[in-house]
Amino acid sequence: MHQKIEELPSTGFRTIELSFPDLPAFASRYFGRDIAADDYPSLTAAAASPLGSEKREDAFARARGWVGIISAAGTDMLQVGSSDSPEIRDTPVERLTGDLRQLADMLSEKVFRLAYENWCWAMRAPTWKAAWDLVRQVGRPNIGLYLDTFQSAGRVPDDDGGDAYRVDPPFSKDPDAATGLRPRGWWCHKYRPLPYDGGYLPVRNVVEAVLTTGFQGWFSMEVFDGRFQEKYGNDLKPA
Repeated sequence: MHQKIEELPSTGFRTIELSFPDLPAFASRYFGRDIAADDYPSLTAAAASPLGSEKREDAFARARGWVGIISAAGTDMLQVGSSDSPEIRDTPVERLTGDLRQLADMLSEKVFRLAYENWCWAMRAPTWKAAWDLVRQVGRPNIGLYLDTFQSAGRVPDDDGGDAYRVDPPFSKDPDAATGLRPRGWWCHKYRPLPYDGGYLPVRNVVEAVLTTGFQGWFSMEVFDGRFQEKYGNDLKPA
């Protein structure tokens, strides 16, 4: 059923026939376990959850709260990142763009903008190109792409510049047992020094590429350096 949902809209179909065998198949995939044909509570939950899950309701409740914070802070932009939740791996792209479209419409009521960022360890949209593709499909004038040098270059290692340490020994390929965070997630959270301070990602290349487009907006420097205190102590004053 998930293949029907993903493929048919691209051919122009807007309505599909929903046969009963589709429901147990979809529910089993959605819950990650076998769902019997007579397990009506699970079938009902699977049919309703994609558009009305508690997680989704909580996410939009938090977004409405952030609208108030944006107003109070005197800014006009909300930044959101792509998701690393395993549950989103098989989510139809129409649901992803639909949620982003609804969020963009919520923000447009206040003339606010939405900035969408790829996370290099995300289950969906881990690259800037994938995030840009989603942004274009959303089709709202107040949504744009948020570029981060680490997230953009973190999928394409290079030897020039730097905003991430080489990890020695390398991370395990498996998610962290305690937190479920994937290896690139740990890399992002603990191994991002200031540029030219021990890292190796092509920060300068990314910045030059952005400036080449004619961009003249703000640049924000994000540093998540687990070695910062070891190198500089806890004093930010110049030596």
